[in-house]
Amino acid sequence: MKILMLNSLYPPDSIGGAEHTTSLLAEGLAEKGHEVKVVRVGPEDRRYVHKGVEVRVLGHRNAYWVHDGRRRSAPLRFLWKLGDMKNFPMTMALMNLFHQYKPDIIHSHCISGFSTDFFAAARRMGIPVVHTLREYYLLCARSVMVHGGRRMNRQALKCKLYTWNKKKDVEKIDAVCSVSRVTLEKHLQEGYFKKVPVKRVIYNPCPLPESLPEMKDHGGPLRFAYLGRLVPSKGIGEMVEAFLNIGQAELHFFGSSDPGYLDSLKKRVSGRKNIFFHPYTDRDEVYRDYCDILLFPVNWDEPLSNTIQEARARGKYIITTPFGGIPEALEGYDKTRWLEECSTEEIRSSCQGLVREREAVFADSDKRVKPSMETKAYVEAYEEVYREVTHGKKA
Repeated sequence: MKILMLNSLYPPDSIGGAEHTTSLLAEGLAEKGHEVKVVRVGPEDRRYVHKGVEVRVLGHRNAYWVHDGRRRSAPLRFLWKLGDMKNFPMTMALMNLFHQYKPDIIHSHCISGFSTDFFAAARRMGIPVVHTLREYYLLCARSVMVHGGRRMNRQALKCKLYTWNKKKDVEKIDAVCSVSRVTLEKHLQEGYFKKVPVKRVIYNPCPLPESLPEMKDHGGPLRFAYLGRLVPSKGIGEMVEAFLNIGQAELHFFGSSDPGYLDSLKKRVSGRKNIFFHPYTDRDEVYRDYCDILLFPVNWDEPLSNTIQEARARGKYIITTPFGGIPEALEGYDKTRWLEECSTEEIRSSCQGLVREREAVFADSDKRVKPSMETKAYVEAYEEVYREVTHGKKA
């Protein structure tokens, strides 16, 4: 089968789990003999090969490229959002690739920078489209469903205005998949995908080490770690404030950030010897040398956290909030402490509690792994969806 994948970013240029799991799917499909090509957005047109998968980069064709690390003025950001609502130049570039590659199926993931115009273009060309929900791009102007620091259960009025065309365009696709039940339901409650015949929940995989590490107390200060983007919606500020007054414990941050925000955080902890901001570090090294407890107090509806799944597989204790798809990722896991909300006081109390209950942190668990973590099952689930939309029936 000839499969054309679309994602805003793709390794080695990536910022989060969406790119990682999209690449796992592309590579897994290629290994099974499918012809896979990936299209992503970048500062200029080019192409490259990553782990055997051909990647075509389309220049952004908007006011600016959003992933260059620069902070734009509010008027320019508004102009970008307007351009992303109906990005005809990008749609024309995509249509040229559709004609060139002649795929059997188009599979889109995070599509910020592409807009949703290509859904209708693919329908006119007779190419089935599968779309995977990995964020809230179709519902929210900022893709996170957070406004004024508050988690939003429903669309804000301004987001309804920004996304009215997206709601119409998604009815042209053939299947919608979601990384969690709650993320799919959030879209359905806003009236999306009414005419889409195939709806599925396919959890992200979590490639496991050949042998799961044993839990062993190292005898030093308890090491709390956060892995992910350093942005306010991830509870970064609350974690920092909590650890200003916690003893016998360290807090380690691993992730990319806006330089200005990172500088402000480093100034806040200047002189502290228990809070650390690390450069890029291999994830196995992070879990081995810096993480006894994963601290993940997000204050948005995280669709499904790869970090949560990784920590679970390694038997780490996890402190987190029950928002978005996180409860689904931790279903059945017995080393979890839930926060009611992402607040400095709750984070401090929970962390201090585990400092006092150290033996619980290093207790073993026989509930680390569940079947959906396997990459093989993940790839096969999407193959089934592809066959269903191309042949009209389940495999």
